[in-house]
Amino acid sequence: MGASIRRFAASSLLLMFAGGAALAQPITLVSNTLNMFRDTRGANDVGIGQGDRFQFGADIVGGSAGVSLGATYGPTGFTVSQFACNPLAVNANFCSRTTAFDANKIDPWTIRFTRGADTASARSASPASRPRPTSTRPMRRRSSPD
Repeated sequence: MGASIRRFAASSLLLMFAGGAALAQPITLVSNTLNMFRDTRGANDVGIGQGDRFQFGADIVGGSAGVSLGATYGPTGFTVSQFACNPLAVNANFCSRTTAFDANKIDPWTIRFTRGADTASARSASPASRPRPTSTRPMRRRSSPD
């Protein structure tokens, strides 16, 4: 019985240190996923807040659990505080956040990701560089001919 307890303790320590090593990995963004764009949301039935927003974020290599995200608008020093990422069931790497849209803050932002003492920063493209949709009509599903 003593040997079983020792094996269990050794296994537990190994898992604990392996998990700690995973959290200590540097934050690396998935290539070409850094984003910042204007998001105008209307009433919806999926629980996403309404309003005129800037959405920003990226996918994190190895998953975004334990990572927080914030941003700074350089010209004025306006800061969106760090807040925990919320990985999706369909994309564990997903990390995003929003702040109120402001037409006076359309130059590139610095987006910050943190996990413990580790920090990664990246400069976004200008949110104004993305084209606005020309139509706000809902899309309808078409029946396909059999």
